[in-house]
Amino acid sequence: MGILPAMCVVNETSEWNMADLYSQLVAAARLHSKLYHYTNILSLEKILENNSLRASRLDKVNDSEENNRITSLWNNKVFSICFTYSLGNQAFLYKNYGKIRLTFNRDNFDDVCVYSDSDQKNEFVRKNKTDWNHHTYDSFSDWGVYDITMADVYYTESFDLHIADDGFESNAGLIKMKSGLDNEGHPRMWEYEKETRLRIAIRPVGPENVLRNNRFYQPHPPFKYVYIKLPPIEAIEVSKDYSPKEISALNKLLTQYGIAGNFTDPGSNS
Repeated sequence: MGILPAMCVVNETSEWNMADLYSQLVAAARLHSKLYHYTNILSLEKILENNSLRASRLDKVNDSEENNRITSLWNNKVFSICFTYSLGNQAFLYKNYGKIRLTFNRDNFDDVCVYSDSDQKNEFVRKNKTDWNHHTYDSFSDWGVYDITMADVYYTESFDLHIADDGFESNAGLIKMKSGLDNEGHPRMWEYEKETRLRIAIRPVGPENVLRNNRFYQPHPPFKYVYIKLPPIEAIEVSKDYSPKEISALNKLLTQYGIAGNFTDPGSNS
C-alpha cells in the first residue's frame, strides 16, 4: 500500500486530484502554523505528568467504523492524535472534546519518536524491511513504525466515491463522512471539527501474513495506544463557561508544571 495516505477538508466539487489525494493533503496540512487540541483537566494532568501525547488505535477513536473500512493488512495498525486547525466552531469542540484548548506549533510535530509507553522508555524501531526469521507478535519489540504523517481529514458525502480495487476504502480509511453517528449513537457533524491528524502506522517486524491452521491471517498489535513526547504548549485557554473553581484547579495544576504563564484566564479581561 505504500506510505499511508491522509486527508484534508475540501469539497468534492473542488479541483482536487483524487488520484493524488495523499500528497496534496499532506501539503495542505503544512499550511497550518498552529494546531489545537481539546481536552479536560484529568487528561491534561496525565499529559503533563507523563510529558507525552497519546495516539489511539483507530478502533478506539470516537468513530470506530473508520477502522472497519481498512483492508486487513492495515486493520488495527493505524494510530491517531487528533487536532483541529481552526478556531471556528469552538462551542462545538469545547462541548464534545473538553473545556481546555491547547495550542501547539505545527512544525514541532515534524520529527517525532514513537513509544509504546507514556513515560517514553520503549521506543519503536523504524520498519524498513521484513525480518523473515522473526515470528513473534506479542511485544512492542515485535513491531516497528512504518510511517508517520501529519495530514488533514477529508470529509465526503459518500464512501462509495473512495473504494479501491480491493473493495476497501482508499487512503487507508482516513476519509470521514461530513456527518454521522459516534460510537454512542449520537449524531455528529464531523466536518465541523476541521481535523488535522498525526497518523502513525505500525507494522510487524516479522512477516505480515502468517499461515495458521491452513489459513493466512494478518497479526494485530497487542497494544491500543502509542505515545509521542509532548511538544511545547504555546497557549492554554478554556471555554467561557469554565467556573472559577475549575480555573483555580487548572491554575494549580499548571503552576505545578511551571506553565501557568501560558494560561489565559477568560475572566482576566473582564
